[in-house]
Amino acid sequence: MINLCNMLYVSDVQKHSEFWTKIGLTELRRQGSGQEETVIFAVDSQAPSARIQLWNIEFIRQNSPEVADMKGSMLFTVDDLEEWHARVATATDKVSPINNFQGMVNFNFQDPDGNYYAFAESELPE
Repeated sequence: MINLCNMLYVSDVQKHSEFWTKIGLTELRRQGSGQEETVIFAVDSQAPSARIQLWNIEFIRQNSPEVADMKGSMLFTVDDLEEWHARVATATDKVSPINNFQGMVNFNFQDPDGNYYAFAESELPE
């Protein structure tokens, strides 16, 4: 089995923790304190092999400066796009309408630091 954990470097771990919880991710573990606090979330509580881990960006700058300013972007693919759009809209007012871009039905949103992420409708198997 392979687990995937995407590490996000954020300005305020607690604020971002509240944001991802409000969207509907499940907190699996919290460890450390202060600037060293980190929180791990399951993207899907039924299949926690895909995870997000929040790290304080200042801690990362001190300990791994070569990766601190790397910005990834995540695309979540889901079957129930309208439900996820409603969840995200409760967490941020920086969410786009659901749209169709070149055949991909999707929406994007910003986290408290202004990073962009997106949800898209799962592709149906052929």
